[in-house]
Amino acid sequence: LERMRYILFPAIVDVLPGIASLIFFLCAASYTIILVLGGNPGTTTLQVAIYQSLSFDFDMGRAAILTLVQLAMLTVIARMAVGKRPDTIRKAHGNDAPRLYHRPGVDEAVLGSIWLVFGTVFVAAPLGAMAYAGLMADHIRLFSQPDFWRALVTSSTIGIVAAVLAVGLTLAILSAHYAFVRMEKNGVAALFNSVSAIALGIPSLILGVGWFILLSKSGLGFSSIPLLIVLANMIMALPFVIQILKPAVTKNYDAHDRLSASLGLFGWNRFWIVDVPVMRRAMISALLFAFALSLGDLGVVTLFGSDQILTLPALLFAKMGSYRTDDAAGLALYLALFTGVVSYLSLR
Repeated sequence: LERMRYILFPAIVDVLPGIASLIFFLCAASYTIILVLGGNPGTTTLQVAIYQSLSFDFDMGRAAILTLVQLAMLTVIARMAVGKRPDTIRKAHGNDAPRLYHRPGVDEAVLGSIWLVFGTVFVAAPLGAMAYAGLMADHIRLFSQPDFWRALVTSSTIGIVAAVLAVGLTLAILSAHYAFVRMEKNGVAALFNSVSAIALGIPSLILGVGWFILLSKSGLGFSSIPLLIVLANMIMALPFVIQILKPAVTKNYDAHDRLSASLGLFGWNRFWIVDVPVMRRAMISALLFAFALSLGDLGVVTLFGSDQILTLPALLFAKMGSYRTDDAAGLALYLALFTGVVSYLSLR
């Protein structure tokens, strides 16, 4: 208790606002669970209300007002979550912190084991139920349905394009950040450094609604839906791709920037000769992770999707809506296997 009071608790207080705001942003940006489980008027969120305004009522004015309300709410939460300065956190958790030689007691080991078992059961129970139901599905009939293969091709195409765009934009952002740091323009560098926080704080649905309203005014709303879905998935993956690539980009530039400049390697020549060989592993991990995120996304496609754009999550959602639970369980199993394998490969 004394260790928790004097060491652990002060350290947790330093980072708790940032962690809480991150969890809040992720929860506020998601409405998939409510859509899948059906929901009711008592569990309607702003995200669901925006979805209903566009999908059922096609009331773009109401959708715009709700979008502004959510954006204002996220801004207020972000301002409230501003805690300690980064240097204070670094001193509390970084290399300046004293090394603690503490052997956990029996009470700490038991408590940790209980939380570990609880977390494992909490995650494994629904996955096990889904896997069992999926194995009992009629797989031959599922594979013989044209909608399954069309959804698989569409999901793969959207995921590949969104992943490539997310990695390309991330490399450009990180390169610009490093360049401004070298020029000692810290204000501009901080702006590029905060892109991941901005992308995480503004859900892709909000940006998608804005683009849809603008394109609808010009008569291109429905014809641009595939592009909107790709861009929304790219924005969704951007904060995570930045965190994956940032250490590799920083290490690469610190080690090879001066040498590349002395050899006259710039632009595409430097990218293919120096950057790609050095950062290949991190880039592949980022591509696979972004692809897995896009492959399993249901939120954006339910808003902008149509009969011509059918993804695996949208097909799964449609099967559940029509009470084809056996087919839905089989599709859920395939989707879990696809995303699980790709996510595992991204971590290798």
